[in-house]
Amino acid sequence: MAKLTDEMNGQVDVLVANNAAVQKALPPFMLALAFASIEQDQKEHIRPDLSKAVNIASTVPLSHLDPFSRYKCAKMVEVEGFAILKASNAGDDMRGMTYGMCLMILKLAEEGRVDPESQAVLVSIDITEEAKEVPEWGKFEVASRYAEAMMKEAFAKGYFAASTN
Repeated sequence: MAKLTDEMNGQVDVLVANNAAVQKALPPFMLALAFASIEQDQKEHIRPDLSKAVNIASTVPLSHLDPFSRYKCAKMVEVEGFAILKASNAGDDMRGMTYGMCLMILKLAEEGRVDPESQAVLVSIDITEEAKEVPEWGKFEVASRYAEAMMKEAFAKGYFAASTN
């Protein structure tokens, strides 16, 4: 019985570690998805330094996992990331959705739910500053609605519920 309990505790530890990795990988992955959508669908380019930063940042949280866990978590990040982005109901407004994603990430950082020094937060700061001056990013009010819908979806899925502090 003790061996079974130890094995179950080990499995719980792996699940907790995997969930933490997924939660850390979600914000930069969703930004990378949004950037790719803008570049593919709207034939516009995102600054290469921003794209590179979020692409790298989305893989780092999974890098310490064993290959099987890494695959499982990457698949979870992909599925959950798409679902959260879809919850914005942004339709073809990829720039507005991306702006909303940045607002969501900044709100989560402000509340201590994501690391405020992460690449996703730094890129989000850059995008939101640019959005104040570049009308193509859309209106703040619209992006805020997208952010609210995405946060609601993420919370419903059990992500970002607790503070990282």
